[in-house]
Amino acid sequence: MLIRKNHRIQYQLGHSKQKRLVFDSYFNALWLLVLLVIACDTPSKTNEVSPFIGLNTPVILNDTTVVIWSDYVWEPKKLEVGKLPEGISHIRFNEERSLFIGKLRQPVDLIELLIDGERGHILAKNSSFFTVKFSYPDPKRTFDLVQIKGEMNGWNVAANPMYYSDGFWQVEMEVEVGVYAYKFVVDGKELLDPTNSRQVPNGFGDYNSLIEVGKRSSQPAVLIPTEVSGHRLSFRMESYLPLDQEMGQFPSGQSTLSSGKESKSTIQFSTNDHKLLVLWENQAVEVRVMGDYWELGIPERARFVDRSYLRLWLANDVEVLHNLRIPIQNGNILQNADQLTRHDRSSWNMYFVFLDRFNDGNKENNRRVNDPEIHPSVNYYGGDLQGLIEIIQSGYFDSLSVNTLWLSPIVQNPEGAYGLWDQKGVRSTFSGYHGYWPISSSRIDDRMGTKEDLRELIELAHARDMNVLLDYVANHVHQEHPVMQQHPGWKTDLYLPDGTMNTQLWDEQPLTTWFDTFMPSLDFSQEQVVEAMSDSALYWIHEFNIDGFRHDATKHIPLVFWRMLTHKINKQLRENQERTFYQIGETYGSRPLIASYIRSGLLDAQFDFSLFDAAQSSFGQNQSMHSLAEQLRESIRYYGMTNQMGVISGNHDKARFISLASGEVRWEEDAKLAAWTRDISDPSEEGYARLQLMHTWIFTVPGIPVTYYGDEFGLPGANDPDNRRPMKFEGLNSLEQQSLSHYTNMARLRANHLALHYGSLRFETIEEDVLIFERVYFNESIWVFFNISDCPRLVTFEHPFKGEAISIELTPMSSLVQVFQP
Repeated sequence: MLIRKNHRIQYQLGHSKQKRLVFDSYFNALWLLVLLVIACDTPSKTNEVSPFIGLNTPVILNDTTVVIWSDYVWEPKKLEVGKLPEGISHIRFNEERSLFIGKLRQPVDLIELLIDGERGHILAKNSSFFTVKFSYPDPKRTFDLVQIKGEMNGWNVAANPMYYSDGFWQVEMEVEVGVYAYKFVVDGKELLDPTNSRQVPNGFGDYNSLIEVGKRSSQPAVLIPTEVSGHRLSFRMESYLPLDQEMGQFPSGQSTLSSGKESKSTIQFSTNDHKLLVLWENQAVEVRVMGDYWELGIPERARFVDRSYLRLWLANDVEVLHNLRIPIQNGNILQNADQLTRHDRSSWNMYFVFLDRFNDGNKENNRRVNDPEIHPSVNYYGGDLQGLIEIIQSGYFDSLSVNTLWLSPIVQNPEGAYGLWDQKGVRSTFSGYHGYWPISSSRIDDRMGTKEDLRELIELAHARDMNVLLDYVANHVHQEHPVMQQHPGWKTDLYLPDGTMNTQLWDEQPLTTWFDTFMPSLDFSQEQVVEAMSDSALYWIHEFNIDGFRHDATKHIPLVFWRMLTHKINKQLRENQERTFYQIGETYGSRPLIASYIRSGLLDAQFDFSLFDAAQSSFGQNQSMHSLAEQLRESIRYYGMTNQMGVISGNHDKARFISLASGEVRWEEDAKLAAWTRDISDPSEEGYARLQLMHTWIFTVPGIPVTYYGDEFGLPGANDPDNRRPMKFEGLNSLEQQSLSHYTNMARLRANHLALHYGSLRFETIEEDVLIFERVYFNESIWVFFNISDCPRLVTFEHPFKGEAISIELTPMSSLVQVFQP
């Protein structure tokens, strides 16, 4: 494969300013009246802390880059662009937009912004795109058609047609720096790249080829927070990777491992060869070089803010190596986890409640769809909001240290049966028990509860210092939704111009494809649709004191909608500085694709499916820990060390991990077919051991741990609908109790230690079946050990603060977490 550097133009669409259209006709007039009353009777309150909207995310610079200032500041018309770093120039189009031309002379720098007499800064980073030539050998031209699909083109075989020349099928693509999985499709058969030996498990019992595009530092540094002295902080650099272990180059396994001493003392990093940029909120902070470490002070203004943040970026002359976020409370660094509240997102432990299958608290609202063709497993079970209230009151979530609940959709779904499963002698239609077939975008499904139930639930959760997120479905509606009768032109076309039915073409037609023939996708190229659907989301924020949205099918909705929605949310919540709002998306795809939705003016986070797939392969199939470490490093590179991504244990669209790890569901088989044709109910003892590895993982790596209901003890199941069994709270067997106990211990450990919320991560040992990493936050060091082999492993290392030798034996198929303090 040939790779050469390339250039790219970036442009971001602005939001529409058309009149609002609310989605459900039956409450249009009332809701619009409410909005008008609020607008007229409530005086606007300016942000008393800053004219900037939240913590500004970096601007990624291409050769030409358009920046939309309403993503970053409340009043763009007052904004002036101040001092620019070397290499770029600036043209102001209008109040909303600026054009930046050129690239930075170094990987990262600051752009000065002036507004209302206040000086602020926004970080700018260079993008890096290369032209990559992919080729598949066919010297005698024996194949009729060779195609390529992968993370770099959205797994769309039609995106980059290959041509035949000189004995090869070949194509050139413009690809951003990163690591990408891919495959060739040769006359309809998926094959690995025969010229590339580097591979990665695909999560389904097979492999993909893997290519790394661009240059990364062979022995990068990581920033370590070391000392707090009054209002001054110190930071040093250490090696990110173990000595002599570049990614992709590892020694063979040994029974006895030494870790820590050599990698810390042998490699010396110079502050002269690195650059450290620091922002307090959105203002630059002076950094002093003190020999081999940096020192900085907390600004005086921080004393008057309950919670603020220092953000740090470390770079060398090649790349941005590392970033970090340090929380501050009234001018002092947070050093005790007891100071965290539910508003500190890095402290979140999220739990996905699949409401219909969780707990039935009100028998009177139970109503199954009366259709003889519906299999019982896909009909309503009776779980509801009152049932969830009961579980909150019971203290179950407190025992798990869960402080954030994500609820499956609660909007009204149809009364009838739709869809069809008809394979291997099993035939069934489906009900809308899952909530993803909305016939209303504002009315609570009466089978789930009432407005009063939801208000009671939220009030109870907040009283227990818990957050509540609603699952919001914007991409599509059910055919019975009133909007399909009133505005039939608001849907995308069911048939493509060539006559092909446009259903489930996730990668080929991501913005127009339908999930099924009875679920029209909305056409967000129309401004009325963007306005109406964003207003319907706003209704839930105004009517209920919710804390965020989980957004379904994020990549199937264009950025113009996400920008409009976020703009409206920010505007509505501006007057309430105490209330924050979190938006997390669901996107299957490459990290560049996922990261493109996470920035100022768009979403806060998405679920990290790539990291989950890698964890499943290592903990479930004994795939190399080298690969898992590399995937973790990629996630940190794209999303940051203290990111707010969702690190999942599983979800409602995948087979349960414990059933895969036990071998009851084979990795390579059709797990949906297994759900309909086999009884999967007997996880093995080894499966539970592997599940506990996953528990340790989600609570110790950067990001927000997200538990799919029942994963805390090992609820079994194949794919949908078998992975949506009724939750159980009693009658756990001994292995389930052991897993629940391990989960509880890991969750409590994370809740009590800031190093697992805000700490730097450095890899201590990476071997075929052993992974050891350290999380460091000032005077706290937490070491995390994984052994996926069937043999014990003895590890020796130095105490991080005292220097004394420590030996630990890792039992087979186990994990261990050790906390060290001075």
